[in-house]
Amino acid sequence: MKKLTTIVALALIISVGAFADPGKKTGDPKSESKVTEKVKAAFEKKFNGAVEVSWSKASDFYFADFKLKENNFSAAYNETGDLLGMSRKIYFSQLPFAAQQALQEKFPDYNISIVGTEIFFEEQTNYYLAAENNAKLLKIKCSPTGDITIEKTTRKKKLVGSVY
Repeated sequence: MKKLTTIVALALIISVGAFADPGKKTGDPKSESKVTEKVKAAFEKKFNGAVEVSWSKASDFYFADFKLKENNFSAAYNETGDLLGMSRKIYFSQLPFAAQQALQEKFPDYNISIVGTEIFFEEQTNYYLAAENNAKLLKIKCSPTGDITIEKTTRKKKLVGSVY
């Protein structure tokens, strides 16, 4: 189960930036041929009106990148057509107020990214953002209620000496 969770979560995070060509209004017939009828029917029922749909498959999972009401989304399905999770790009100003407040209070000396990723997975929504200061770069996970987890910390290298 942990492997499934990792595969789907990583794919959703990665695919949130890989959306279809903005000029397209329908899906690519080549990418649609990769999708089973069960998956396609479940997608169309859940996301009626989606445009610019692009499909990919990894392992036993199907991933749709699409636009709905001017927002770009990614969705992950299993082979039986169950929606496993979805993601989209989100701006800091769109985060729930509790999440905004918690991030600003916990990281007052950091520049918090203005764009992050919202992921709905295993019946939970979480937000993933980056924050940095002169010494560190943080990858942060935040819940809608403001619970914060630092997923990764990277120390910045300091330059010593002169550069010519």
